[in-house]
Amino acid sequence: MIYINSRSTLPLKRKYQKKAQRRKEAKKMKNHNSIYEQLMDKANTMQIIDTHEHLPPNKNHVGDEPDVLCDYFSHYITTDLQSAGMSPQEVDKIRDTKISITERFAMLEPWLDQVKNTSYYRALEISAKTIHGVNEISSKTIDELSEKFKKAASQKDYGKYIMKDLCNIEVSINDNWEDDMRMSSTELFAPVWQPVTYLNYTGKDDAPYAKAIEFQFEKMTLKEYCEHFKKHFQKQISDGAKGLKFQVAYWS
Repeated sequence: MIYINSRSTLPLKRKYQKKAQRRKEAKKMKNHNSIYEQLMDKANTMQIIDTHEHLPPNKNHVGDEPDVLCDYFSHYITTDLQSAGMSPQEVDKIRDTKISITERFAMLEPWLDQVKNTSYYRALEISAKTIHGVNEISSKTIDELSEKFKKAASQKDYGKYIMKDLCNIEVSINDNWEDDMRMSSTELFAPVWQPVTYLNYTGKDDAPYAKAIEFQFEKMTLKEYCEHFKKHFQKQISDGAKGLKFQVAYWS
């Protein structure tokens, strides 16, 4: 009869238990990756109806000369930067093309660490990598990113390449923050009009636009107001508007 000391076999038992656990975890991870890849493959073939954009018609926000900092930091991410402590004046400076991109990025870089985990910033890094082949946005890569962006954004079909070829977007509902619907009446966009002045007339801020469309809010009767709106709306429809958009979600 052979007696086995269970204590002496315990380390061996634990060793095989750990191996079995690792194999189990590896199998689980493989299945997880497989499911993730299947879902991503399926998602990448889906046609997208993009319901919310504020895009210019294949044109840089600030001017005709493409500038990566003007484009990437035109909006959204700037709210994260200001929440981190960056002043509006500093934000304006990083979009000032009179200053070299190296100097502007030097002003910006200390703040990027504060926002690097936000969804807005991660979207920019994904764009830099996917569109321009630049793996990170840093002082080491900003010149390369700037040149690649400038070259790509100068191409006639740059917008189509991103929206159609990369993102598989069938059509994008676009509010370009302009009164001219013809700017967004392209194969990429279904333009919508945002009649802010009619709904939220503040006087001072809306005065230039109101003057341009001969909208005299203080002097109008309700009937005149409705007729003026109807006339303007009809013009927007004839210029290509597919609908209305209201920013009531942001009103306090």
